Amino acid sequence: IIPTPDIQIDRKIGDDIRNLRLWKNQFNKLQLFYNQFNHTMVARNYSDSLLSEPMDLSTVSRSISSGSRPNDCGGPSLFNYVTHQRTKYKQGLLSQYQIDKLDTLNFCWDQHEIKWQTNFEKLRSIVLAETNSTTLPISPLCVKERREIVSKTD
Repeated sequence: IIPTPDIQIDRKIGDDIRNLRLWKNQFNKLQLFYNQFNHTMVARNYSDSLLSEPMDLSTVSRSISSGSRPNDCGGPSLFNYVTHQRTKYKQGLLSQYQIDKLDTLNFCWDQHEIKWQTNFEKLRSIVLAETNSTTLPISPLCVKERREIVSKTD
């Protein structure tokens, strides 16, 4: 039996609704994470079971029946969700609704920029401690020397 266009549209709408429910469920997990830790930089080894609220059991059963590998609370891990949102954002595949919702959590769209800023602030604090100045001496230190200074503080 060849599906008619109406059936294909109905399936597409059904898939869209299911995907939106799953997205919102994962967003809710991220919101709990943000409320506990005040950031959205989820570590790869983070376990969703550490969140303070139980997840919807229907999501767990749907994930298992669909053949996906659920984590502790069902569905993809929070780390995978966050990584996937960054990828979709860079590809222009997130809706404005999704972008706006993630922005309410001060979502980290570029984790490399955050790491750079963190290391820059470490360097600034070292320079301040050694020179009592917040001005970074650009010319005396090459990039390799700066990296060595920052790695000593880790």
